[in-house]
Amino acid sequence: MSSLAPSCYLDAFDLKDSTALLKVLKTLCYQHTSAVVVTDKDNIIIDVNPAFEKTTGFSRDEAIGQPPSLSKSNKHPEEFYQHMWSHINDKNHWEGEIWDRRKDGTVYPKWLQIDRLVDKNNKTLFYLAVFRGLNEMSGNEEAIDKLLYYDHLTGLPNRVLFRHHLEHEFQVSDRYNRKAGLMLVNIDRFSQINDGFGYLAGDELIIAVSKRLETCVRLTDLLAKSDEVEERPTDSVSRFGGDEFSFILSDLVKGESAAIVADRVLEVFEEPFDLAGEKLFLNASVGIAIYPDNGANTSDLLRCAENALARSKRDGGNEYTFFSESMNKNTAARIRMEGNIRRAVKEQEFVLHYQPKVDIVNSLPCGMEALIRWPQADGPVIMPTAFIGLTEETGQIVPIGNWVLRQACETILALNIEHGKYLKVSVNISPKQFRQKTFLDTVRSIVAESECDPTFLELEITESMVMENVEGAIETMKAIRDMGVSLSMDDFGTGYSSLAYLRKFPINALKIDRSFVCAMMDSSADASIVSAICSIGRNLGLEVIAEGVENEFEVPLLEEMGCTMIQGYLYGKPMPMDEFQKKFIK
Repeated sequence: MSSLAPSCYLDAFDLKDSTALLKVLKTLCYQHTSAVVVTDKDNIIIDVNPAFEKTTGFSRDEAIGQPPSLSKSNKHPEEFYQHMWSHINDKNHWEGEIWDRRKDGTVYPKWLQIDRLVDKNNKTLFYLAVFRGLNEMSGNEEAIDKLLYYDHLTGLPNRVLFRHHLEHEFQVSDRYNRKAGLMLVNIDRFSQINDGFGYLAGDELIIAVSKRLETCVRLTDLLAKSDEVEERPTDSVSRFGGDEFSFILSDLVKGESAAIVADRVLEVFEEPFDLAGEKLFLNASVGIAIYPDNGANTSDLLRCAENALARSKRDGGNEYTFFSESMNKNTAARIRMEGNIRRAVKEQEFVLHYQPKVDIVNSLPCGMEALIRWPQADGPVIMPTAFIGLTEETGQIVPIGNWVLRQACETILALNIEHGKYLKVSVNISPKQFRQKTFLDTVRSIVAESECDPTFLELEITESMVMENVEGAIETMKAIRDMGVSLSMDDFGTGYSSLAYLRKFPINALKIDRSFVCAMMDSSADASIVSAICSIGRNLGLEVIAEGVENEFEVPLLEEMGCTMIQGYLYGKPMPMDEFQKKFIK
């Protein structure tokens, strides 16, 4: 199928005159035997030809003024269209197989070409789309099969063909009393590649990964193959979409044999990938489920493999995990917990408890840390360690964190005004909160709306959450300090502890992790670490806070080392504000 806008027309035409260009395009449009759509720079249809009306069932009047998504089939994931438009805007052209929907609702495959026509400044003038239904083209059966059963980017079997293969393997396994394995492979942190290099580069990387993965499964490499089973191309790799691939492992005598291929998969990521002249190292997570041990049908086995994959990713990636029944129970519990958390956010079931921070010299409270608790209707209180991790994964940590910040600001303001105090409240900030584009605006608005003096507030961040994008984190931290809000580095000593960066961070205080404080009386190494952190803080002009102080005899040693504040059960556990006032506010 020829393009509507060959170079001979465009090279000879003055693209500054978009009105005249449109006239030429409309003339070509009506002469073309394929369906043609012309859209403006905003991708709104301004003309179609008779072949379009015949192919789609939409009249010219119905189409003009509408976006081309008028006939969208919804059979492709959103990332398919993101990649397509990224290619069009980068290369000014895209073509490929795509599913669309006619006016009567029927869905059909077509071959589509899109050109972006630009002026000399590379500004979009028009878009041209030319297409023809595959059933109108010669060799259509092969083309339709390719569209139906194979991934358009890698040429690997797609999810549909994968299911056919897997169901066939179930039958073979039953016949020969063997097992079949399902292995899901996901590239760790692949979204960062798309964000940093763009979708086109991501596509190139997916193609390179697929070629390496194909080397992991070979006809001559059957796993624990039985002599009774005829040799056939058993193990196969498919692309599920995005950065996820699947392997069907055939003729397994025992499920553990799947580890052979899993090891091979992880090995192919040990060598760097070449991307636009740069060497990139990738890791992958792998989840494995075995038929019939973990599931008797495709849906069940897929669910089990997905649970195993999720466990691999939660454990840090770059490893494989076999499914176990405990994962199903854990998954069900996580789903229930997630639902309960969403309800708790909506109905404001959380409360704040406050733990005092005490001046090490005079033993008087100089501030407090706000800590979230989740009381249950039947009596017990759920501690944050049981649910904060899940809120990070689901994104619920953002509204929860904002609620904590608002409550803490309102509470400290009321306390200081009522009792004439100048106490400061510390609030823990999660990594997801800190990385939100709206984080600074959120802090500003909460401080302003609560009418809280910003000097009453301290935000606690961790080393690890600022090391992902150090320069960006420093800018955010400076903006927080400019508001008048203090910053402390929490759990210092457990993360990167980079002194080169520490001196650049605009922080007010270091908090020594409780693990060092609790062990310093029995371990000279831990005592040395605490002493070193105190020395660093003193030399950088920072407050140094020791967490986890539980015994009187620890206080003199911490004071001698240079610690300025202490926090721990020695002075009080986290408690409701009314109890805090009775105990500490005179």
